[in-house]
Amino acid sequence: MQGTVIGKIRSSGGGLAVSLHKHYHKAVKWQGHKNVIELLNIPEDMQLEGTTIYFKSRIATTEEQGIITADGEESLKLVLYGKNFSIDACP
Repeated sequence: MQGTVIGKIRSSGGGLAVSLHKHYHKAVKWQGHKNVIELLNIPEDMQLEGTTIYFKSRIATTEEQGIITADGEESLKLVLYGKNFSIDACP
């Protein structure tokens, strides 16, 4: 998958909002961005807003999502757990 990091969804816990470059089932429009999902496990050096990332993923388990703060945007319906990240090409 290919996407662009949008940024934090809430002050603590959970993942980051990522706008996928292609439509994906359950991805939503969020803050003016299309095809947005919540992505967990993004390496720290790839978390900067605007960074294009390539990754493989799977549906995140409840345990992986962990404790999250209530101040976030919960309209993002799809939470994925990212694996095999790259900034150069699809892994």
